[in-house]
Amino acid sequence: MFVPPDGSDGNSQSFAAILLSDHKQATESEPNNVPKTASRVNLGEDLNGRLDAPDDVDDFVFHGSANEYVRFTSFSRRLGSPADLALRLLKADGNALASAESQAGQEATLGATLPAAGDYVLEVRDLSHRGGPRFVYHVEAVAEPAKPSKDQKKHGRLVRGFLPVCVGRFGGDSSRRNGCDRCHCGPRGLRRTDCRPRPRASGRGE
Repeated sequence: MFVPPDGSDGNSQSFAAILLSDHKQATESEPNNVPKTASRVNLGEDLNGRLDAPDDVDDFVFHGSANEYVRFTSFSRRLGSPADLALRLLKADGNALASAESQAGQEATLGATLPAAGDYVLEVRDLSHRGGPRFVYHVEAVAEPAKPSKDQKKHGRLVRGFLPVCVGRFGGDSSRRNGCDRCHCGPRGLRRTDCRPRPRASGRGE
């Protein structure tokens, strides 16, 4: 969104960019040039700051959950800032988990799945190590809950159908892992004449 700023005489010859968001907002607090002094934020809050001088780096620290997916999208050029942002996501031990850079008119977007619960640091800097009063930026942060594993999906879904189980003279539902090729009621390869499949519903808790 672009609006004309009012001049001292009530006239304007330019427009200022305004970004509207329904996310909670967080602003950097200096000094935050290293992970040890990073600005503490909540995951999901959008980040706002300014690279005040050449080689300035802004670090934000947040707590994440295991297998949570996070995505950070930078806004600078779209807001009229000269900054070309580079983003880097660091683990607690300082090793990089993911990184992204602005290139060819496309601003940096970083996505990663957090390997474990704990603190993580998002590092924001200018790609060419520039800075100054006009080098402002906004980073949109989105967090998605951990996706269920294949096993969780399998056991969490109710599946109705025919499951081959033994109802013959050997009695009861026997293990399906050790049995014949028809109903798995006895030793593998041995077919029972009085075994037959019957309908059975399997679902949660199995």
